Amino acid sequence: MTHEHDDDRDPVLAELFRAADAPLADAGFSAAVLRRVQRLERIRHGVLALAAAAGIALALVPASQLVLDCTRQLAVVSQVWSDALQERLTG
Repeated sequence: MTHEHDDDRDPVLAELFRAADAPLADAGFSAAVLRRVQRLERIRHGVLALAAAAGIALALVPASQLVLDCTRQLAVVSQVWSDALQERLTG
């Protein structure tokens, strides 16, 4: 089955569907509803982005403290190990 004839019918079908799908006369009601829905969607996306940014910022504070504490502990542990190794080698 070839599709050569389908290419010829596409513009005709598009014109038929366009004529059958005429916009309804609703005095701008549909456009107003769509604008409101899009506005609410933008607000939701903005609130979600702000909440995500706040969550990340709040999570970074304890995470940075944890990294600093681990760094300090590693310095102490390495000094203790170094002292213990020196004592074992000399003692």
